[in-house]
Amino acid sequence: MTIALSAPLKFLIVDDSRAIQAIIRRAVIQCGYEPLEIKTALDGEQALDIIEKFVPDLIITDWHMPKVSGLELVQALRQLGHSKVRVGFVTTEKNPAMLDQAISNGALFILHKPFDDKELAEVVMASVKDLAKPVHPE
Repeated sequence: MTIALSAPLKFLIVDDSRAIQAIIRRAVIQCGYEPLEIKTALDGEQALDIIEKFVPDLIITDWHMPKVSGLELVQALRQLGHSKVRVGFVTTEKNPAMLDQAISNGALFILHKPFDDKELAEVVMASVKDLAKPVHPE
């Protein structure tokens, strides 16, 4: 099912694995939003560079990456004034104290790897439902 939008939804996928990036991209596309703008970064440092010119509606990030981790990325975003950028984690991180830090920094969801495409699509749709303005609302 396609959900025709009046403006593109913008996503930034941050993961040091290109295979995981592709899986996340597939799940985002399965949400059915059109138009979509999807950019990818291999780590938090690259993501911060991208965000200077492309401010996403939702960042889906891994936790453990070289240079700048997912948590450091979220903290840097907040320090740079991007308080409205939504963030979700797709990670192997299971330490409750670490996960609490992500939530206290505004993470909307934490999905553990391995994950199901349908599960990821559901949390993505829930995270942007108020932004997804259909061209012809029912």
